[in-house]
Amino acid sequence: MSKKIKNVCNGQFGHLYLNGVEVFMVQSFSAELKMDLEELKANGSWEKGFKLKDISLEGKFKVKYVDSMGLKDMVAMMKKGITPTFKITSSLEDTEQFHGQIEQIYIGEAFIEKLPLADWEINKMVEKEFSFKANPQSLNILKEILDEDGIKVA
Repeated sequence: MSKKIKNVCNGQFGHLYLNGVEVFMVQSFSAELKMDLEELKANGSWEKGFKLKDISLEGKFKVKYVDSMGLKDMVAMMKKGITPTFKITSSLEDTEQFHGQIEQIYIGEAFIEKLPLADWEINKMVEKEFSFKANPQSLNILKEILDEDGIKVA
């Protein structure tokens, strides 16, 4: 069996869960690890390399606006000085993937960075985009998509 164009993942089959509850009408989701690298130069030559100093985890998701998604509770918590945290699970489940494989990531400690309160226009469907930061130590790759031979592609 060889790789086929149909094996390209389609975001239509993505699912997003916050605290175990599926988010309805998700339009997009992204999460990324950012590496803070320091450039190191070797003396006596032009050789240089990089050393990892720190990592951060952040992302965003966009939804078609259906409900307030706990807006009142989050604002009340912040007013009391409590940092709202939540758990994220992203699952990409394209049935045309090799052997129906699924990619799933779990972020155990995420923090809302940007909480949209109101943003609408006449004659347009309302969308809200949320950004978050997360504890990189709370990241777990639950399932990954391998090539057709079960090999991890680096």
